[in-house]
Amino acid sequence: MAATSLRKRNLVILVILSAMVVVLCGCSLDPYRGKRPIDYPNTKWVCSEPRLSFSSEDPDNRLIIEEDVELPDKTIIGWGRGARMDIIGVYMEGDKIQRSDKILACDCTFYKDKLVARVTTDQLFKGKYLGKTIVFYREDLPQSDGSINGTVNAIIKTSKGTQSANKIPIPRKRSATINETGYRQAGLSGVQ
Repeated sequence: MAATSLRKRNLVILVILSAMVVVLCGCSLDPYRGKRPIDYPNTKWVCSEPRLSFSSEDPDNRLIIEEDVELPDKTIIGWGRGARMDIIGVYMEGDKIQRSDKILACDCTFYKDKLVARVTTDQLFKGKYLGKTIVFYREDLPQSDGSINGTVNAIIKTSKGTQSANKIPIPRKRSATINETGYRQAGLSGVQ
């Protein structure tokens, strides 16, 4: 009988350890990694109704809103670990940055050429799009080698006089980090 209880005990320990391994491994897996719009470099994503857009190359991760609505000082797209897109409104009070509630939140389905988003929270448009589906279509931007962010024609003043120069590279300023909530964030120190 001692051997039977020892086998049962070992089986219970094995089942518990197996369950712990499955849970711990599942916490680090992100099935949407590489599928979100921000994972496609040199792309712009445009929605025609409502008129919204964002770019994977924007270091501040902003949503551009071309609608007649009351806007916060800044808008940031937050991409959580799931198939969600949260638009966060940032309001300034003097030198202090505060983060508002989500002003627009969507459950998303990701495709290579479009983002289909079902609106679950809509404070931005006062509920006009709540429960509706909006679609962002992908537009490819000119390729970049990562070291420059385009070129510009310029007039250069030197000690030898003024010269005209074409296609001077503009250095890329891009430093995005992942904060403790899993959102990709850039350029907003002090936002919690």
